[in-house]
Amino acid sequence: MSEAALSYHEPGIILILVQSSFLIVLNVAGATVDYYLYCGLIAQVLLGMGWGAPGAALLSNDFQEVATQLGYLGLIAIIFEGGLSTSVKAVQQNLILSICVALTGILLPVGFSYSLCALASASNLQAFAAGAALCSTSLGTTFNLLKTTDMTSTRLGVVLTSAAMLDDVVGLIMVQVISNLGSGPNSFKAISVVRPVFVSFGFAVVLILICKYACKPIMNHISMPQMARSLLAKPVAYFLGCTVFLLALITSASYAGTSVLFAAYLAGASISWLDANQTRSKNHPGENLNVRQQPPDNPTAAFKKGKLVPDVNKQGRSEREEDVDEVKEVSNEQLPSADFQQPPARQEPTPPPEGAEPETTTNPGILPGSVELHSLKRGQVENSSRSLRMYNDYYAPSVERLLKPFFFASIGFSIPITKMCRGPVLWRGVTYAIIMAFGKLSCGLWLLRLSKLSNNPSGTTEKKRTAVSVMRPISMYPASILGSAMIARGEIGFLISALAATNGIFNGENKDADAPANESEIFLVVTWGILLCTVAGPLALGLLMRRVRRLQQKGPGPDGGKEDPLGIWAVD
Repeated sequence: MSEAALSYHEPGIILILVQSSFLIVLNVAGATVDYYLYCGLIAQVLLGMGWGAPGAALLSNDFQEVATQLGYLGLIAIIFEGGLSTSVKAVQQNLILSICVALTGILLPVGFSYSLCALASASNLQAFAAGAALCSTSLGTTFNLLKTTDMTSTRLGVVLTSAAMLDDVVGLIMVQVISNLGSGPNSFKAISVVRPVFVSFGFAVVLILICKYACKPIMNHISMPQMARSLLAKPVAYFLGCTVFLLALITSASYAGTSVLFAAYLAGASISWLDANQTRSKNHPGENLNVRQQPPDNPTAAFKKGKLVPDVNKQGRSEREEDVDEVKEVSNEQLPSADFQQPPARQEPTPPPEGAEPETTTNPGILPGSVELHSLKRGQVENSSRSLRMYNDYYAPSVERLLKPFFFASIGFSIPITKMCRGPVLWRGVTYAIIMAFGKLSCGLWLLRLSKLSNNPSGTTEKKRTAVSVMRPISMYPASILGSAMIARGEIGFLISALAATNGIFNGENKDADAPANESEIFLVVTWGILLCTVAGPLALGLLMRRVRRLQQKGPGPDGGKEDPLGIWAVD
C-alpha cells in the first residue's frame, strides 16, 4: 500500500558533501578541459565512472538513477539547441553529401564488426549486434562539440549534424531490431523495422508541409489583434510556446514508435526556420541581386571574354538586360560566385576592421563567402535569432550547469570498467576500438577535394581560378575534423550494446552462456570499443580545433588576405 506522502528526512552531512562535490567537480573539470582541449565531456564521463557504481560507488543508486533521468532531459535540450542553430537552407544544399557521410558511417562499422568472428569467436548475429551498437553517432556529444568549437552554423557543422542525425535514426531502429532478434526466432516482424523508418520520414515530411503551407502564410499574411501581438512578443510567451511545441512533438514521436531525439531536433529546426522566415519577411522583403543594373542615363558595361568593355551604344531596357545576362554567363563560367568583384567604377565601401561592429549584416562591401564575412563575430548572428536568445535566457543556465554534466556523467555510470581490465578483454577491446574508429574516420574522405584527383585539362584556366580563389582548405583539416567528430558513439551505442546483452545475444552458445549479461566477454569487448571511441573522438577533435584556431589567428597570407584553414567549410 502506497504512502499518502513522502516522509521528509534531513540529508546527512556526508551525503551533502559527496553530492555537492560531485556537481562542483563536474563543472570545474568540464570547463577546464573545454578551455584547453575543447572536450570537457571526457572529464565528466571519467568522473561519472569514478564517483558512480563502476568506481568508488560514492553515489547511491537512487541518486545515479535520478541523475541519469535528468541527464536525458539535458540530452533532449542539447539536441533541441542544435536544431535551433540549424539553417534549413544549408541542410538542403548539403543533403546529398550528408547522406553519403551517414551511409559511410553506418556500413563500414557494421562490415568491420565481422572481424569479431576471428577476434573473439563471435557468431554472425553477435557481430551484427556489435556493428549495430557501433554504427551510431552520439548526438549529445556531437552537438556539444559543435557548440564548444563554435562550428554549429558552419557548412561543416551542418553536414556533421545531418549525418549524425541520420546515423542516430538508424541506430534507434537497430534498437528495435536487436530487441526482436533476442526475443526468439519466431518473434521478428518486418513491421518493427519498417514502422520507425516511415514514422521518422513522416515526421520530417509533415513538419515541412505544415511549416511551409500553414504556419508561414499565417505568420506573414494574417494580422492579429494588438493585444495578441503584444502578448506573443513577450519572451516568456515565446518560451512557453516553443516548449509546448517541443513537448508535443517528442510525445507524439514516442507514442508513434520513433526517436524522441529526432523529434527534438525537428522541433528546433522548425522553430529556427519559422523565426528566420519571419525576420526576413519584416526586414528584407526582397533579396539583393548579385549584379546591379546601371541607371538608364549612365553607360552600361559588360564582361566580354573576361574583360570590361564599355558599351555606350546600348539603349533600351531589353538591350541592357542582354548585357546583364552576359555578365551572369561570363561570371558563372570563369569566376567563382564568392570571388566576384564589382567593376572599378563602382567601388563599394571598405569593410570595417575585424573587431569593429558592422552597421548591418548585409554590408555590400563584404562579399558572400569571403574571409571578411567569415571573420565577423558569430555572436552577432546569434543575437539576431529570437529562438537562440530564448534558449540562452531560459534553457542554457540549467542545461549547462546541471543537466548536461549529469548526462555525460550518466554515461560513466554504465561502464563496467573493473570487469574490462582483464588481459584478453583489454587487448581485444583496444584492437576492436581502433577498427571502429577507422570506420567512422573514413567519413571524412567525402570532403577531400576531388578536383585534386582529376587531370587539369587547361593550365590557363587553372591559373585564373587560382588567382581569384580565396579560403582554400589547408591540408586535410576539414576531412579530419568531420571524421573525428563522427567517431564518438556515446549513449545510443551503450543502449544497443546493453540491450543485446540483456536479451542474451552476446552470450549465445559460447563459453559465456552462463555468465551475467554485463560480464560476457563479447559485451565487454564491444563496451571497450564504444568507450575508447567516445573518448578518442572528442580528444582528437579538440586537438585539431586547437591547431585550427592558432592558424586562424595568424597574420595575412602571402597574397595579402587572411586564409582560413577550413576553407569553404567554415563559411556560415
